[in-house]
Amino acid sequence: MSVQLLARSWHTLSMKDLSDLELVDRCRSGDEKAWAALVHRYKAVIHSICRAARLDADDADDVFLDCFARLLEKLSTMEHPERVRSWLVTTARRRVIDRLRAVARERPLEGAQWAQVADPETAIDERISSLQRRDLVHRGVASLGDRCRELLTLLYFEGGGLAYEEVAARLSLAIGSIGPLRARCLERLRSALEPMAAS
Repeated sequence: MSVQLLARSWHTLSMKDLSDLELVDRCRSGDEKAWAALVHRYKAVIHSICRAARLDADDADDVFLDCFARLLEKLSTMEHPERVRSWLVTTARRRVIDRLRAVARERPLEGAQWAQVADPETAIDERISSLQRRDLVHRGVASLGDRCRELLTLLYFEGGGLAYEEVAARLSLAIGSIGPLRARCLERLRSALEPMAAS
């Protein structure tokens, strides 16, 4: 592997591992790679909010571009840059609701069609809450030691969760040890999540 490739992969790894606050600080000083990393980190979240509201691809792209254009404008004056995720989620939610209202004015729906859409604001709020909880759990699991991270990933995330027998075989553990280890790991996860949820 070339030195340049190593340097590039190290830079990518280091950007990936930076906190939101560190990324925003680098963006403020003109670091384009930090900006690209910040966009990459949150593009799926914004697109998920758009999908929850059933926006088409063009409208979703408009919301995505608008959110990051607004973030670029606010970056230097943002009071709490460590909360950039919350700022993006709130901005995306507002832009989606604006877009839904505009679409409703452009293409009025019949009563039956509105029934299918349900309450768009409630659907978006529920989807955002679900995404935030999932993200929090993934960050919590990632912060655990190797043994707990591997165990919880196999039990709850990989392929919808594996049976104890398969987990025991993959981790070279006695099947009877999986339950107690799972309980200890879940307790560690709870402890890890408390400060994350408060921030």
